[in-house]
Amino acid sequence: MRSSLVYTSRRLGGLAAVLAASRIGSESHCGPEEPAKRPLNPRDAPVRFRKDKVFESCTLQPFATVLEPVPNANGKQGMLCGTAVRCMLGMCWLEMTRAYAFGLYVDSSALRTLARRKYEWTPSGEGATAKPQPTRFLIDSKARQPRSWGELSLSLRMAIDIDGPHLAHGFKRSVAKQLMAAQAQATAAKAGDAAAQAAMDAKLLKAMDLDSSKDLPEVEDLARVFEAIGNMSKGTLVTFTWRQDGTLCMAVDGVARKDFVLRRTAVIRALFDVYCGEQPVSVEGAEAFRAALVRMTDAIMAGDSVTDAAAGSRA
Repeated sequence: MRSSLVYTSRRLGGLAAVLAASRIGSESHCGPEEPAKRPLNPRDAPVRFRKDKVFESCTLQPFATVLEPVPNANGKQGMLCGTAVRCMLGMCWLEMTRAYAFGLYVDSSALRTLARRKYEWTPSGEGATAKPQPTRFLIDSKARQPRSWGELSLSLRMAIDIDGPHLAHGFKRSVAKQLMAAQAQATAAKAGDAAAQAAMDAKLLKAMDLDSSKDLPEVEDLARVFEAIGNMSKGTLVTFTWRQDGTLCMAVDGVARKDFVLRRTAVIRALFDVYCGEQPVSVEGAEAFRAALVRMTDAIMAGDSVTDAAAGSRA
């Protein structure tokens, strides 16, 4: 019996030695296990991107993945956060109604800040089912503190030849509609409505300073600049940039319009809400921007390319 136990013990010892040798050989061949990838601090994380070109799916209009600043405008590079199409009367199935394609650009400093404050725009707690809302958080934060949130840009590329006055009328109507919605929400917030106060806090109300006697003339200025441009041929690129000084400038095919600037925060916010707000001209576009910003901020934390993240599947 004793000899049997000794024999078994020796066999087990030999097996352990073989297994140990096998592990050692494996380590020398494959190398040690890589340590788990730690999330980067977004304050220090580089925003990795790739210069490329993408095409909006309905119109096939091209958009650069990196928006270069207008020369001599002290602007910053913007990272593309998706594209969509603006259709007349919502009839996107009819090619002739596809007026223009549009894209949202956010510069690297704003993306990094958005990643750092992700906990503020991501629903949490038990049973939280709402989607993260980075676009709403980004636009309202920019309205409150424009210098702290880099530059945001909207680029519109004409998909058909468009009459300037016709486009002017559409912008005037759409921006005025967003201003009316903001005014209604502000009135409710001041009256003590909890939901309205959550959406529009005192600091945002102060920054916007809603006043139709001051806001509507700027909406007219926006319409007039399109009338002044006149007819725009297919492929014309119009870019609005919300700068760090809080103003909004405009460029056509990369050339700044020196006769145009918006200064009213409420009007600029309304313009971005036309494309990114709760009642956008394209629900698909607003959702594409929201989902892309979720992925792009995740990419910053992981040290991955924001360009690849922007083009990824929906979040």
